[in-house]
Amino acid sequence: MAAWSLSAVAARGENAAAAEASNAAGKRFMVILTTCIVVNLLFIFRSS
Repeated sequence: MAAWSLSAVAARGENAAAAEASNAAGKRFMVILTTCIVVNLLFIFRSS
């Protein structure tokens, strides 16, 4: 939720470049988070 609120705050700002950078960072964070979840699920399934 924090990443979404930060993106919203940046998007409301006057600096479009900052909004784009924030959005890109949010997408990168989501990719990393998804990868971690998938790896954890694979590890759990392999160990059980």
